[in-house]
Amino acid sequence: IMYTALGIPHVEAANLSLRELRDLVERQVVLAKLEENDWNISRTAQVLGLERTNLHKKMRALGIARDDRREA
Repeated sequence: IMYTALGIPHVEAANLSLRELRDLVERQVVLAKLEENDWNISRTAQVLGLERTNLHKKMRALGIARDDRREA
């Protein structure tokens, strides 16, 4: 099985719409940056080049909640 750079099997990636694929990538990037910044919203927004309020909106749209935090 061949995989994309995102670790998605090519067959699955082919079945996703552009919007679904974009949302998947955005979700992974936002989650990674939140983890890197210990879930500090202001710092993460700055790193991503977003306003803090827009990061909150994006998190809601992508289904990201503080419950998604990984326990260390």
